[in-house]
Amino acid sequence: MIKIGIYQHRPYENILDECQQQSLMPTLIKENEPQYFPVKEIGEKLDTDKFVRNIALTGPYGSGKSSVLYTLQKKYKGHEYLQISLATLESYDIPEDIENKKKGTEQLNRLIEYSILQQLIYREKYATVPNSRIKRIFHFEERSLCKWSAGIVGFLIAYLIAFEPNWLRVETMYRLFDWGIVVNSVFDILSVIYMIVGLFICVRKILLSYRGHHLSKLNLKNGEIELKKASIFNKHLDEIIYFFQRTKYDVVIIEDLDRFNTSDIYLKLRELNQLINESKEIGRHIVFIYAVKDDVFKDAQRAKFFDYISTVIPVINPSNSMSELKRELNHRGYNDIADDDLEEMSFFINDMRLLRNIANEYQQYRTRLCSKSQIKLNPTKLLGMIVYKNCFPNDFAQLHNREGNVYKCIASKPQFIKYAKQQLEDQQKQLEQKIQSYQQYTYLPKKDLRESCAYRIMSAMLAKPKSILLDNTKYVFSSIVDSEKLFEKMISADVIYYQYSDHYYSLHNGELNLNQSSLDLESTYWNRKKILEESPREVKQEQKRIDNEGRRIKSLRLHEFFRLYDMGQCKAFTDIKLEPLQNVFLRRGYIDEDYYDYISYFYPGMITQNDRDLLLAMKQAQNSDYNTNIEKIENFTKKVPLYVFDNDAVLNNCLADFLISQRKDKQFSEKFELLMKRIEREDAPLDFIAQYYKNGTQIQRLFERFIEQNTQHHWTIIMSHSVETERSLLIEGWLRFCKATDLFNEQLEWLNDNYAFLVEHIQAIGLEHVKSLSNNRKYTRLNTDSDDLLAFVIENNLYELNRDNLCIVVNYLNQMNSADINNINLKRITNTEHKQVIAYVKQNITSCIYEFSHTVNDENVESILFILNDQTIDQEEKIAYLQKQQSRIESIENIAEEARELAIDLFLLEPCWENVAAHFALSECKVTEPLKHYIEHYKTELGGLACDDTIAEKESLFDALIGSNILEIETYKAIGNSFRYTLNAESYLADLESDRLDYLIDAHKVAFTKENTSAVSSHRTSTFFKYLINNKNEFLKEAGSITYSSELAIVLFTTNTLSMQEKAVIAPFLNANIIGSNSKLASEICSLLLATNIELNEQCLISVVANSDDIENCVKVMGHAIRKHPHNIQFIEKLLQNLSAPYADIAIHDRKHPVLERNDYNKWLLDVLTNIGYLSSYSEIDKGLKVNKKAL
Repeated sequence: MIKIGIYQHRPYENILDECQQQSLMPTLIKENEPQYFPVKEIGEKLDTDKFVRNIALTGPYGSGKSSVLYTLQKKYKGHEYLQISLATLESYDIPEDIENKKKGTEQLNRLIEYSILQQLIYREKYATVPNSRIKRIFHFEERSLCKWSAGIVGFLIAYLIAFEPNWLRVETMYRLFDWGIVVNSVFDILSVIYMIVGLFICVRKILLSYRGHHLSKLNLKNGEIELKKASIFNKHLDEIIYFFQRTKYDVVIIEDLDRFNTSDIYLKLRELNQLINESKEIGRHIVFIYAVKDDVFKDAQRAKFFDYISTVIPVINPSNSMSELKRELNHRGYNDIADDDLEEMSFFINDMRLLRNIANEYQQYRTRLCSKSQIKLNPTKLLGMIVYKNCFPNDFAQLHNREGNVYKCIASKPQFIKYAKQQLEDQQKQLEQKIQSYQQYTYLPKKDLRESCAYRIMSAMLAKPKSILLDNTKYVFSSIVDSEKLFEKMISADVIYYQYSDHYYSLHNGELNLNQSSLDLESTYWNRKKILEESPREVKQEQKRIDNEGRRIKSLRLHEFFRLYDMGQCKAFTDIKLEPLQNVFLRRGYIDEDYYDYISYFYPGMITQNDRDLLLAMKQAQNSDYNTNIEKIENFTKKVPLYVFDNDAVLNNCLADFLISQRKDKQFSEKFELLMKRIEREDAPLDFIAQYYKNGTQIQRLFERFIEQNTQHHWTIIMSHSVETERSLLIEGWLRFCKATDLFNEQLEWLNDNYAFLVEHIQAIGLEHVKSLSNNRKYTRLNTDSDDLLAFVIENNLYELNRDNLCIVVNYLNQMNSADINNINLKRITNTEHKQVIAYVKQNITSCIYEFSHTVNDENVESILFILNDQTIDQEEKIAYLQKQQSRIESIENIAEEARELAIDLFLLEPCWENVAAHFALSECKVTEPLKHYIEHYKTELGGLACDDTIAEKESLFDALIGSNILEIETYKAIGNSFRYTLNAESYLADLESDRLDYLIDAHKVAFTKENTSAVSSHRTSTFFKYLINNKNEFLKEAGSITYSSELAIVLFTTNTLSMQEKAVIAPFLNANIIGSNSKLASEICSLLLATNIELNEQCLISVVANSDDIENCVKVMGHAIRKHPHNIQFIEKLLQNLSAPYADIAIHDRKHPVLERNDYNKWLLDVLTNIGYLSSYSEIDKGLKVNKKAL
């Protein structure tokens, strides 16, 4: 837009003395200037090349062709120049249709030829071309008239002297001049000679005058010429030849011929040039120079017509006209117009003559309109008006009569206002739709939004993901959803890599390409998040903008409509069809409603018609628009009567501006006080004050007065004002201009609850003033809309410590949205590393802990220690906050003694044996209930750590934990390996639960000693068996010292852990009762006897045979025993008797013949009995093996 500035007045005479205006005539080009090249080129051609007859000087309009030709005539004076210009010939439009085009072209050519012929003939004096058939009004000069008069009188005297006619004879005169015959004869002779010469001259003049009078078809009577269809050049060629014959011109310069857009005339001129040069009567070389535009011929035609072409590069064009215009203005002493405005205006100037004329007229207007005692004008707008005047003189002339395109646009301002209001209504509707859209999402917190999007992502995966891979780190899907940073990192990637399990619980890798999926994350997440974060602020700002524009729409200047609204869509504007220059100048404000000040004189004391209408309305107490413009404000104010100040009709922004600014002027001070009293009354016109705050220029003075008068009452009525937008403006103005030290309690409380208002209006109020208003405040709800103010508030602890404020402070200091009401805690506050904030929170930790999140338990160790050791925090709240925290304190030594029990109870200590031992020692080497729960809670972690020998309480701790049944069995087993002890003779083994002893045995922590064997044997058989097996070597060496029970024997001989040889070591120590107690045991021993070479006593062998279920093995064992004891008949018979029939029948001494089943082992047994002589024989029969007993 234009730069508003008013220049100082200078007397018109002084300005003219400083700088004379420049002529618009062609200028002389200096030889060192680039424009001199075409001058030199054409001049050299004229001097050296006698074959060149037609020279073209080409260049666009305004390029300086006239200056080149003017310089040519001044620099190359060896030629006679004839200059012909067709600038005065009225342009002629050739019809477009083919039928009339030819006729029109011929008519135009005849007009041009006639104009050229006119300039040739009438250029020279009559005496130069006396024989020209084209007659002119003959004008005798005073001198010539005297000569001819004297000659005629002399002729009459000579006639009287020579002939002495009687009818004219005067005797007195004759006698007087009768000087003798000789003298009289001389006079007679001279008189006759004089008359002869006179007659010769007259006859010659008559002959010359009437030569060629037969060309009577050329009639110049009354200054008109009768044109026939034949060419003028052809009809009057002899006149043209005669002209050049009678003159010395050898260079003919023809300008402005290109205005008529016809090439036929060039052909005729070329033909004419040829005829002239070929004429024997002329006998000299004549060159035609044509100043034409580049586009006068199409294609290559011009190269065929002209013998030589020289080009003029334009001195000025839209790209460099700004610097030329600036130079011309500076040359005249004006340098107060901004370069960007000069650039806009000069864009439409491409002619140096036009540019100079603009500068000339600008100087004229500026000196005349702004001379002493006249009004002050804006120099930029004045220049704009002059440029417009020169480019569109007709429209400028119409502007005086309130006509033309520019005036139509200015007069259409009411329609533009209507259009602007419609635009604001449309914007209001869009804003309401945006508010509805925001309200649809405000119920949805960010975490819920992430969960909603996560569900959509999960639905697009092959199965529910077990983990997500981000930056080579695996995360549980739920943890990603909990973290805004991780979630946005995941959805920002092109591909999501994840793991999932199938129905068989096997893990598989999967990937989801977000670009190829149907998920629209832009609308489902990012847009909704933006709405959640930004909509409240955007909506308020947009609503404020619409309200402000609505209030000041009627007061907008014309150029402001173009800036704020798309006037290209306004029919009232487009129907005017402005030219580009008019459009741009109106948009930039170079031409606007005060145009009349720039095109006419102003007389002191007068007001405009609009001002008069407003004054009349005030006198009639008719309220007008507060923004009604007063064009002649000083004169208007003087005419306002005092009684007008008794009603609100006097309320006007321009009037208020002027009276406040001139309040110290005696002639206006009374009216100023009356206006202020009108504003400061009990029912103050708040609507006027509110709009004045936006549109006035003296708002500070007005508000300072308004605040000083009845302060509390005015604040009260402002707060109760029903129009929200006006109330907001009034509060803004009050805060902007009030003193921070003068605020009363009601205002201070209002400030605490309205930080957002201060931020929203901080540009208007001013940052420094807002800071002063903020001193000693405790804002209840901060926001991040002003970094500068928020930094000040944070640095000075000017905010309440609630969770919303804490989140805002943390996010601001971290420059990222890492904290929200669901995760704010002391860790996030201390991570800001802002000492002031950290100290402020820690000093108020008692209240802050209630504001911390109890759902996201990720406090760091330092924060947990601070809270744990702080004794001012309520114990129940401390427990509730710390009990689910995930971080652990590394060493119990960092915890105050009074808080250690609570740390153990809440599992806040890092699981390590040093911490366990420390608390164990603190508890007088007793396992307290909290310690027990702590160990059981961290059984896995502690079980993975060794209890080092450096721990003094290691042995006592081992005895207390491992040597007792205090811990749960799972915990017992988990921590057992933490101790590198082996039990040799511990008395408490007998008291341990068998499961614990089993674990110790499996862990090889129970040595094979007599004491341990005795203690373990009191436990269940499986435990004792495990003990023996885990100490197998020692056990086998001491197998005889073991007291075996039948259960133990069965387990020992049925296990696969012992080999046959190892079982053979044990077998001899079993008694017959144990063997006989279980058929399975007997069968195992029976098999053992067959596999190994061991000896059992007779009772054990009999017990084995009697109780074994395996007949074959019993028969074989019995056979081997009989072979070893062939003579112990009693033993043999006991063995046979303990078998079932028919084997027991063999030992009965009778005559019966038992029959055994026919098989190998029975045959083998019968062979053994026969061989030792116990049986007589046996024989094979159909039923089996028949036994023949031996007779006694």
